[in-house]
Amino acid sequence: MVNETVNIKESSLSKIKDFIHEYFIGKQNEDSVERAKQTNGVKFLHLDGITVEGTYNIQQSKKMFEFWSPKKESVNYKLMVLVFNLMKESFVKPETTKYISDLSGYLL
Repeated sequence: MVNETVNIKESSLSKIKDFIHEYFIGKQNEDSVERAKQTNGVKFLHLDGITVEGTYNIQQSKKMFEFWSPKKESVNYKLMVLVFNLMKESFVKPETTKYISDLSGYLL
């Protein structure tokens, strides 16, 4: 079991904060959990991949997001890169860093 709590400096969050407005605009055009790929009239939904769910809280506002296996260069992928970079610089326990590395290898 991975269990580590860290304090993250405000300066470390700046890249995510700078990107979040672009993210919520761009995600409207991206692939999402609700979409399915259609081939010859057959729907394929989540045969392989991972669903990412999150909540962005700022002041008294809450924005939820959800996506499935982000495509490279999508806003979902860019968000994951920022989040994984933040986690890699913040967590130090070997079991946590291994878990982050494994998960990163799957998503990125």
